Amino acid sequence: MNILVFNPYGHLQHNFHENILGKKFENHRHNVSYIRCGGFLSECDLRKNCGRCKVQKCASEAWFSIKHEVLDHYLTKNELPNLEEIQTTFNKEDFKSYTYMGQNIHNTVESSLFTMLRMTSVNFENTTVMNVYKKTFVSGIMLYNAINNLINAKKPDLIISFNGRMYPFHAMLAIAKDRNIPIYTLEQGFEKNTTTVNINHKVHDYQFLQSEYQRYKDQPISKEQWMRITELFHNMELGKKRTVSNHHKSKAYNFKRKYFLQKKVAHRKMVAVLTSSEDEHANMPEYQHIFRNPTTWLDRTIEYFSQHPDLLGVIRLHPNSANDRGAESEVVQFIQKWKTKGLPSNVELITPQEPVNTYMLLELADCALTAGSTITLEMIFKNKPVLLVRKVAYYGLPFIQSLDHPDHFEDMMNKLVDSNVTIEQKKNFYRFMTQYLSVYSIPFRLNHIYGKMVPFLPSDHMEAINTDQDTEHMFEQMQAFKIPTHISMSPSYSFFGSQEAETSFLNEEFAAHKKSGLGKNIVLVAQNPKHAQDIKKKI
Repeated sequence: MNILVFNPYGHLQHNFHENILGKKFENHRHNVSYIRCGGFLSECDLRKNCGRCKVQKCASEAWFSIKHEVLDHYLTKNELPNLEEIQTTFNKEDFKSYTYMGQNIHNTVESSLFTMLRMTSVNFENTTVMNVYKKTFVSGIMLYNAINNLINAKKPDLIISFNGRMYPFHAMLAIAKDRNIPIYTLEQGFEKNTTTVNINHKVHDYQFLQSEYQRYKDQPISKEQWMRITELFHNMELGKKRTVSNHHKSKAYNFKRKYFLQKKVAHRKMVAVLTSSEDEHANMPEYQHIFRNPTTWLDRTIEYFSQHPDLLGVIRLHPNSANDRGAESEVVQFIQKWKTKGLPSNVELITPQEPVNTYMLLELADCALTAGSTITLEMIFKNKPVLLVRKVAYYGLPFIQSLDHPDHFEDMMNKLVDSNVTIEQKKNFYRFMTQYLSVYSIPFRLNHIYGKMVPFLPSDHMEAINTDQDTEHMFEQMQAFKIPTHISMSPSYSFFGSQEAETSFLNEEFAAHKKSGLGKNIVLVAQNPKHAQDIKKKI
């Protein structure tokens, strides 16, 4: 087969798995081509580190004994439309409707703007935004030209690509689907030393996950799998095992804890309101809010609390909504508006930069209203009910409450604050998490990821590519054009058990939770005393 490994970015975490799998195919005598950006993309989120990007590509070439071809070489300028005319004469509707080689350019580059400028919609009236938009737009046109010529020259039977949200990855995925070329998208997994894979879709397209859940939802999980999930959530709370260092880890656990505890005592229930990082998913139809924009639901939430003074609402704006790339514009406007207007006395607003530990809030909260970050799953794990206001992978599933229309918001909030998580819901939660980890935490231990996703290879990595079982299983699945999962790759692992055993350990868990009286699920006391001690120290 002709294999095309598409890695326009040089950052090592964006091409590690792809290069390893490319070498695996190469070692099995497939014809493999490696493609990178040569710097002709006028705008990308790594534009300030273009030199570093190229240097890291050179490092990859040395590590894996590969040679990258440069995407620029496939650009045919005499086939391009008048790019200067497009930039100077197009209006908003022209930009949004323009197609080149059958592809809508605005839809392709939109998410790149969201990432680069920290926004969730393109403001066509803003000069600064439009300067970046126009450069990215014409760059997208050139990209489609180069990729089409590349595909014509290489005639790939299979494409392996990083699951980026920037326009080079959107363009390659769109062209591959149009030409019926299978394309695998890969990304770092949910846990360290894992990966996640999809075919002909982005990794975060959750249709495959939902199909796997429907396939196995009636299968009782094993105690081994239950312990794995339980240990995972405890480790997450301690800032361990995640691919990227947990952004709550460095925050002092007890900072303002006494303050919020005193506030809680004065109210009937404490509701944690947890937002998500909007720019990452703003142009993905699968992740759209039930409300018309990301902050409308927060305004409605504050209004709800103003009508229910017996409840304490603590709004935690996602830390990633203001990070080293800047702050999301909608979040800044929301904070400024309520600082000027003044919040009700029973509402606390925690800005992204405030050093408040989110896990401390989860400990104190009785329930949560969320936009679907992983904190949602952690609340269910702690036996605390959650209401979702956004469509995500677990929206509408039996273990969670999901808002279906803005008109039902107040009724659903009333239901939330008076509800509890049942054993039946928890059973469905664990069965979902089994599939979630099977899809998003596929073992891939050849490379070890430390700190901020910096990869390190073992000294014998070239030999290990041929002998490593994870790589072999992944290769076998991809060669057959199947989507790898942990279940499909590890048939000997005990994922499933008996109905009686599942009922028994769930009953034990709920009994331990009730006995603790801490609002925390510390069921690992019997199985792993060290984890329990670590968590008790925080409490």
